[in-house]
Amino acid sequence: MTKEILINRMYAGDYLKDNIGHEIINLFKTDDGDNYIYVNPYGTLGVGHDEVESILLVRRLEGGILEIIAKAEKLERIVTNKRGDDLLNDQKDYVKSHGIVYGKVPLDRIFEGYEQNSTYVSFKAGEIKAPIAPIYLYNSKSKINPDEKYGVKMEGNFERQALHQYYNQNENDYAVLRKILDDKSRWGDDPTKLVEVEFDKSKTNILTILGKDHDELAYSNLIAYLLSSDEELSRNFFTDVLKLEPSGELSVRREVKNIDLLLSDDNNIVVIENKIKSAINGVKDADRSIVNGKEDMESQLSKYYDYANSLGKQNKKKVSFFIFSPNYNHLDLKGLKNAENYKSVFYSELYEFFYNYHKTKKTYTNYYDILCEALIPHCRKVDNSNTEIMQERFATAIKEVRSKSII
Repeated sequence: MTKEILINRMYAGDYLKDNIGHEIINLFKTDDGDNYIYVNPYGTLGVGHDEVESILLVRRLEGGILEIIAKAEKLERIVTNKRGDDLLNDQKDYVKSHGIVYGKVPLDRIFEGYEQNSTYVSFKAGEIKAPIAPIYLYNSKSKINPDEKYGVKMEGNFERQALHQYYNQNENDYAVLRKILDDKSRWGDDPTKLVEVEFDKSKTNILTILGKDHDELAYSNLIAYLLSSDEELSRNFFTDVLKLEPSGELSVRREVKNIDLLLSDDNNIVVIENKIKSAINGVKDADRSIVNGKEDMESQLSKYYDYANSLGKQNKKKVSFFIFSPNYNHLDLKGLKNAENYKSVFYSELYEFFYNYHKTKKTYTNYYDILCEALIPHCRKVDNSNTEIMQERFATAIKEVRSKSII
């Protein structure tokens, strides 16, 4: 039979909105110290894929790049080709007979309060290792090419919707992945750990509690409020963040012609578009046109550009354009009309500015704390929010089962 390497994408899809992704077990040890792997999306393998020898656990980053989280090898296949109740009964028997327990709770019991699949484990892994340094997989369709030191180019395309993809030994990309897997200099320790039922509540902030931690409107409203309520802050914001010379009284307006933040003073008009996970609006491949031999596509950016420049001419003011975004959000502006006029400001820069101002001035309001705490997760190069949410739900589900009955 043909040997295969399986790429398994974790923490993705609408299923995670109200559930625990079953792949949460992939980076946790059982109470006995064993490692099991759940293959997304349903824990099962396609017909004819019986010789999976290695698994790469990955997450999809912005720009169509996959980051390798860990590798799983020395695999023992658990899941069978049965379906429905037959598979479910097999799985429950296996969980019970092999003592697959996390935080003193059998695996099948943990998911009782959540939507059920007929699978709990796909493989048992004899070895799991994490990369010593980042490893990114990309191809010709990736919007961003990682640094050569960390990026590995693939020939084939990544299936955008599929959560797992097979590479058999007759394909060129199999050899690329096999080389990564066999290179001992790339791999470090086992990243899996025992479940900590008491999760770190310090990572929680008011926006995560309200479910607004990825809501662009919430961040824009907070920034607008703070700038409007503190003249010194607004002047420092102009000089330190926007690199502009402020003059006179600052006006802060929201959603003028759909512009997230429209700032103005005696000499300046500033357009700020705030993007967390969303892309640029109004961008469709069908709208692409060729102007003067290059792509020149209309979007919200060009609409804001035309409107603000018209205001600038009427009022004889300098017009500036900015995009605020998390450090992990690599926006694709290629071919967009007027995109070259927008300067990028990452959330880490906003965090540094607001944190230092609040600390130095010892401001009385705690709205600075709320904003800064909410900005922290978006200052990372990789968005780990789904990972942390799943870990918290996993720990909570275990606690709930333990509180209701004697295991």
